[in-house]
Amino acid sequence: MTQQAAPTRSSPSRAEDPVRRAVVRGGAVAVAMVLLLVAAVVVLHFLEEEPDTSYGLTELEEHLAQHPGVPIELPEALPPAYEWRGVQDWTKRRGRVTQRSSQFAPIDAGSAAPLVQVCVERSRAAGQCPVDDEGIQRSDGGRRVMITFAGGEPNADQLEFWQRVPLTADPAEVDWLE
Repeated sequence: MTQQAAPTRSSPSRAEDPVRRAVVRGGAVAVAMVLLLVAAVVVLHFLEEEPDTSYGLTELEEHLAQHPGVPIELPEALPPAYEWRGVQDWTKRRGRVTQRSSQFAPIDAGSAAPLVQVCVERSRAAGQCPVDDEGIQRSDGGRRVMITFAGGEPNADQLEFWQRVPLTADPAEVDWLE
């Protein structure tokens, strides 16, 4: 009588385990997808063009025609090393603008110079423009003009400029606005 060996159950090695292979393969695919996504974001970041922030006379006239009411107040001259960023916000009541503001920013984004907001409102509707301790209040033809500073303290020259520069509600009188 010959003895037969009992059948043995052979277990696959760790490398041959189909479940383990699927998990490893899935993990590798996930890592590859994350790396691909990161690479795409980096490439898009460097290829992205700067947004067009130009805002000229044509855009301003279109804005004023679409949103009638209190006019905008603009300085007849730009402060040194500043650019106009355009109309920033406005408030409407009964279909008419009662408050409108625009922003001036340093040309050098790394500058310590503050952003300047020029806000105009009808005197009888006062209280819609922001007010701060460093701000300047002026008036023009029944309108209150609030000039405020953000992101830094204005120096003496900047304060003097905004206190004295002639303001106009007629964009055609502004040479720097193209």
